[in-house]
Amino acid sequence: MRCLFPDSSIVRAVIWFATLVSASSAFGQTSIYVTDTTGWNAWMKPDGTIMQDAINDQQTGQGADDFAGDTTYAAFAQKAGLINGTTDGILFQTRMNSYQANGLAGYITLGMDLDGNGSIDIMMGIDAKSATKNIKFATAGNGANTSPNTTTWGNFAGGVNLTTSTYNYAQAGTGALGGTPDALVTFGISFADLQTGIRTYAGPAFANFTMSYTSTIAFVAWTTTQQKSINQDMMGYNGKGYEKDTTTYTDLGAITPPMDAYGKVPEPATFVQLGLLLLGGSALMLRRRNVRAKQVSPVASQVAPESTGKLDTVNR
Repeated sequence: MRCLFPDSSIVRAVIWFATLVSASSAFGQTSIYVTDTTGWNAWMKPDGTIMQDAINDQQTGQGADDFAGDTTYAAFAQKAGLINGTTDGILFQTRMNSYQANGLAGYITLGMDLDGNGSIDIMMGIDAKSATKNIKFATAGNGANTSPNTTTWGNFAGGVNLTTSTYNYAQAGTGALGGTPDALVTFGISFADLQTGIRTYAGPAFANFTMSYTSTIAFVAWTTTQQKSINQDMMGYNGKGYEKDTTTYTDLGAITPPMDAYGKVPEPATFVQLGLLLLGGSALMLRRRNVRAKQVSPVASQVAPESTGKLDTVNR
């Protein structure tokens, strides 16, 4: 039976694997912009369904801060690549129930679970109300931080200014889930700034955290009138009174599974299949070597007498 690998099988296998890894890395180099209308990956719930949010369920009456979304129009989504064609980073986009000329009335906060245990490790706050729009970070409190009622945090600090390349507020071109035009709020942060924020404010356990395209983070999101409590709308929680809820974010369906920077849940099966393929290839190469060894040994014994100086016709 013909071997699946040619004579230079080891070299070819190494080149093939290097090409695969290179192609995977290059995939992350796509340029992304805050005005993009395609390529967004909707946030999912732990059960694998799209995270939706009902309209008119935020608690202070500002539709501009009311998450809205269904299976057609994502309430929250993200993508990764070269922001504005220059810097590796993530863009987030959320849909709000009401477009207002003045923009957001409150603040957006993302809680980040960095180790996949369902507990929030750090907060990232988006302030689009100040004259200088910015993103800041806050250390999670000493409580469980696994539900709205058990989540606390300290003061926000470490500002990263938002520019026209990393923030955009616009009327949605499609979808009016509440009967009036929706708003799309898009904001972004570079891997470098996010990594610095996490290393500085997420605590000693994450002092060496590395942010890349394959780094996984689980997210929760809420809006607030001020950045000290959860008091407007919680993403994925359809109803009011959530701030008193002790049900875990996971059971509420209000936290994403750990996702890579693109907003996709990694598929372990892909790595298992790759490993099996390489293992199978190694076995085939070893078998071929053994076959060659058995074929070469008799020939070697036949030509050994050439060392005496006698001629033969073996190679003619």
